[in-house]
Amino acid sequence: LPGPYSVGTTDFFWVDEGRSEPATSDPNDKRHLRVQVWYPASVAKSAQPAPYLPSLDEFDAETRKTFEPAKGVSSRSYQEAPVLAGAEKFPVLVYNHGGSWSRFTSSFVTEAMASYGYVVFSIDHTGFNKSTIFPDGYIYKNDALPWPAPDPIKDKGANAKAYFDYLDENAFDLWVGDAVFTLDQIEVLNASDEGRFAGRLDLDRIGAFGWSFGGATAIQLAGSEPRIKAAIDQDGQLFGDVRETGVKVPIMLLHNAENANPDNDPSLAMLIEQVRAMDTTLLAKASADWYEVSIANSNHGSFSDLVMFYPAAEDGPGYGGFKRQHEVIVDLTRDFFDKYLRDLGDTPLLRGELENYPELEFRSSKLEKNLTDVRIPTRDGVELSTDIHLPAGAGPFPTVLVRTPYVKSAATFDRYKLSAYVKAGYAVAFQDTRGQGLSDGEFNFYFPEGKDGYDTIEWIAKQAWSNGKVAMDGGSYLGTVQWLAALEQPPHLQCIMPHVPSGRLFDELPYVGGAFSLEFALNWISGVYPGTTFPKTAEESQAVMGHRPLLTLDKVFSGRELPLYRDFLNHPTLDEYWQGIHVTPEEFATLNIPALTVTGWFDSDQPGALFYWSNMRAHSPAADQQFLVVGPWEHRSAYLNGKLQVGGIELAARSVLDMQVARLGFLDWCLKGEERAFRLPRAMVYLTGADRWLDLEDYPAPDTNTLNLYLTSKGQANTSGGDGKLVSRAPRNDVADHFVFDPRDPVDSMSGATDHSEIEKRADVLVYTGPVLKKAVTTLGSPFVELYASSDALDTDFTAKLLDEYPDGRAIKINWTMGTIRARYRNGFDQEEMLTPGEPTRFRIELSAVGHVFQPGHRIRLEISSSSFPYIN
Repeated sequence: LPGPYSVGTTDFFWVDEGRSEPATSDPNDKRHLRVQVWYPASVAKSAQPAPYLPSLDEFDAETRKTFEPAKGVSSRSYQEAPVLAGAEKFPVLVYNHGGSWSRFTSSFVTEAMASYGYVVFSIDHTGFNKSTIFPDGYIYKNDALPWPAPDPIKDKGANAKAYFDYLDENAFDLWVGDAVFTLDQIEVLNASDEGRFAGRLDLDRIGAFGWSFGGATAIQLAGSEPRIKAAIDQDGQLFGDVRETGVKVPIMLLHNAENANPDNDPSLAMLIEQVRAMDTTLLAKASADWYEVSIANSNHGSFSDLVMFYPAAEDGPGYGGFKRQHEVIVDLTRDFFDKYLRDLGDTPLLRGELENYPELEFRSSKLEKNLTDVRIPTRDGVELSTDIHLPAGAGPFPTVLVRTPYVKSAATFDRYKLSAYVKAGYAVAFQDTRGQGLSDGEFNFYFPEGKDGYDTIEWIAKQAWSNGKVAMDGGSYLGTVQWLAALEQPPHLQCIMPHVPSGRLFDELPYVGGAFSLEFALNWISGVYPGTTFPKTAEESQAVMGHRPLLTLDKVFSGRELPLYRDFLNHPTLDEYWQGIHVTPEEFATLNIPALTVTGWFDSDQPGALFYWSNMRAHSPAADQQFLVVGPWEHRSAYLNGKLQVGGIELAARSVLDMQVARLGFLDWCLKGEERAFRLPRAMVYLTGADRWLDLEDYPAPDTNTLNLYLTSKGQANTSGGDGKLVSRAPRNDVADHFVFDPRDPVDSMSGATDHSEIEKRADVLVYTGPVLKKAVTTLGSPFVELYASSDALDTDFTAKLLDEYPDGRAIKINWTMGTIRARYRNGFDQEEMLTPGEPTRFRIELSAVGHVFQPGHRIRLEISSSSFPYIN
């Protein structure tokens, strides 16, 4: 024997009173099983090895003839020998023989594994074995499930398929049930106060393996039986639902090298292709380590003892070299179970170092560099589809996790330039969020993302290719999920790089200043639900947007009801519905994680990005590990380095940053400890109008001054041709301005750095313009408008926009969209307080942050109105 221990063997005869025997016509018949056990033993020097064959009394006459060549052969184990003395508990293996054979016919490997310190239970699957007569006199006779006879009219493929179908329908569940019952009996043996195995079995370390149909049984157990921690299929095709569900524990698939279709029969070729596809699907869905190994010159019988004595095996290519093949199979089996049941680590063989195994073709999830659709389980059972990209080398590697609701793909992987991480030595896990792409579950916005992120991070940390250090990356929704995961405080999350994340509920999305963000809600939510349609033209969209009530607009716009859209509308205040994703200062005070936050002056999610930044700086223990970049960028370009023009503003080449270089430096600092790798200042912001970057010790910059400007007019501030002015001193004798807001004719929304000179011709837009500047005015921070206004309605919206009027008459807005306040929310988003018609009321409107220089010859301008459609409604 190859291992350090002598081996004892014994037999058990069990009757499963909980299962009927389906193959016999007796309705009272119960399932009968024999199980042979091999185990580490204390063997006296005078002991004689047990015979290889058990008593031939359990076989019928035909079967006795089959085993005639092995008559008189000794085994390498000792009948009823005492279990090896000591307090050690042994890991357990459950073995399943090949179809139509017997529990002892692969003893080359079962005895060997016992010699390495395992207790191996080999199940004789009644009815699909050679044994028919049991110790109590029971004689098994299949008279209810006859084996299918070949149909001479059908081709080889059809007959083989019929045989496989018979096994699938009549045998497979029975074999799996035998194994589950055996596991139950193993627990009984271990819990007993007496008997050789009492208290000696480690039930936390149980594996399954088998040959042929028995190998398929082992893999099914790996997918359905939580007591099984690892499994090997020795040259068996797959059966059962594991083919669709995958497995969550380590597995190994061993294959022979024999041509299964030497006559090139086309019907067989198709069936073989289907069988091989099952293996491919299983490995693609495996969410733990997997190995796939082919053994040169072997045949199907090489995985059993049959090549030693069964005459038919002499014709196979494995006959002459079976001793070496058995050695290789034992080595693979031992190394695999030693790693996953005994935590003994990788061997050169499991690492794919095959200098001593030239006959092997070896694949492993640890060596594959692109693992597609790996199923990562979450705490509620939902599995998230994840593609794993591994760098060159043996690893383990730090990992960058990117989670997207927009369906991961090779094209997106390239567009995000994620291969740069792989080339730099990082594994990349690219995941579809819940309910999206290939992931299971139901999409529900940000609400499950914190826990799903935590579960994914901790799963990654346990993988053999991971060194346990995980970072997150991505922009927009992909940025917000980083904060939500970080708030769950997964132990292995080291840092995050959120670009343009949303996060300021009711003052960003899905409400802006309390006004419903209609354009976002319809377009974005429609895009994340499959089977939706969109208006084909801007004119069609505009016409559809006029539909009321808002609650049913989703169906008119997209062709279906959008549950998320309706949930948003049905929760118009900051109520309990939103609390799971509403982050408080107290939560930021518990969040100790470095972050590289990136946004743009024209980013629609800028309020969220700066919300996270400012709260981390104010409350987090990791305040000194926060870094900020704000460029002259819109939402998409903030992750992809920027452009040379944003709306009506042309930019210098220096405005474009290679953010991937910055991200890599941040990762090298956080995950690899390379102190000199990351050199960005605390805050780095770009000034439009002056085309230069500022390196700051903090943001907002501590040495800035507040510039107060006042609105004044003679009561005719309507349009840019009116008399509205911005002045530096509070006017003494002011006159109120008036405009009529008609909801049926709202002001068009124009996002980004757009020219509003046409908008400013409307009478329902009040325009206040400062004097021509004689010197440059630099603005950096978040402007506020303090507005005193009244309305003849119980509720209305007020909007404010900051613009740069150029000498040529263009009025370029330097906010993303605007600032907004819905009157009923003027005292907080958690309550509604209607107006008193005609009563002047104070409103505080926060505009999105700006970094802009108003140049000499330009003028500062402010617009006030009550609508911006369809941005808000």
